[in-house]
Amino acid sequence: KIIHNKNSPLFVRDVHCADNQGNHTAACLTSVQVLDYIMKTMPDELGFILFLFTFGEMLDAWQNRKIPHIDRIKMVLRARLVLLGWLVFVDKHPEYTRRTHFISMEALEIFFRQCDSLILLILLYRDKYPDYPLLPWLISTEAVEHLFGAIRLLKTDFTYSDILCMMPK
Repeated sequence: KIIHNKNSPLFVRDVHCADNQGNHTAACLTSVQVLDYIMKTMPDELGFILFLFTFGEMLDAWQNRKIPHIDRIKMVLRARLVLLGWLVFVDKHPEYTRRTHFISMEALEIFFRQCDSLILLILLYRDKYPDYPLLPWLISTEAVEHLFGAIRLLKTDFTYSDILCMMPK
């Protein structure tokens, strides 16, 4: 709905071709401009707005370079609380089912791990590595994604064996 409306902050290329989407697409979807646009053009979609805001904030807790760690903890705890509240709501209402009205259990587990791992990482650095700065935006798979992108330039459909053969190059 969003990409087909006039003055949309999202483009068709941001939504279609999911295989070609990068981290920028997720950031665009949860941006202030998109949330503002949805609130103005689709005010009845409060659940969707809350969903985007919550997960955008969870991404921001990992990626933002300017917020203190205590705020990061608050952001991921808020995301965890929203997920738990949503799950409890669906379970308490017999007309709703988890299968239809909730995210998959696998996605829920991934989101919980994202929240918990950031908190544990902050605590670990505080207790075990007080002399080293924690830069959570650098703890990601981005380096591996760039490596795979470079390998795809050499061979579009590669295997682990192909990677080993490319090592000298």
